Amino acid sequence: MGMAAELGSDVPVFIDGRAAWCKGRGEIVEGAEFPQALRVMLMKPGFGVPTPWAYKRWRESRELRGVRYEGQEFGWGLLENDLERPVFEKYVVLGR
Repeated sequence: MGMAAELGSDVPVFIDGRAAWCKGRGEIVEGAEFPQALRVMLMKPGFGVPTPWAYKRWRESRELRGVRYEGQEFGWGLLENDLERPVFEKYVVLGR
């Protein structure tokens, strides 16, 4: 997990191959049981978004008109991504 976290804050969650709750900057991973299987499609653009950059920009960032930011509601809870706002502001293609 330590080596995965060095690669990127969002990497450790993929090590175990199951659903998890992530805390800290993503390096604290706790397995999670869900009542239903979820289908996930992971898309990797041809560029990276440094996590420290996104956190620094969060306070000044603004929502873009026409981009949906609401979380996704499931029977067991709400999934949200707090870093969408600064990332979508810089990389509009991701918000669309």
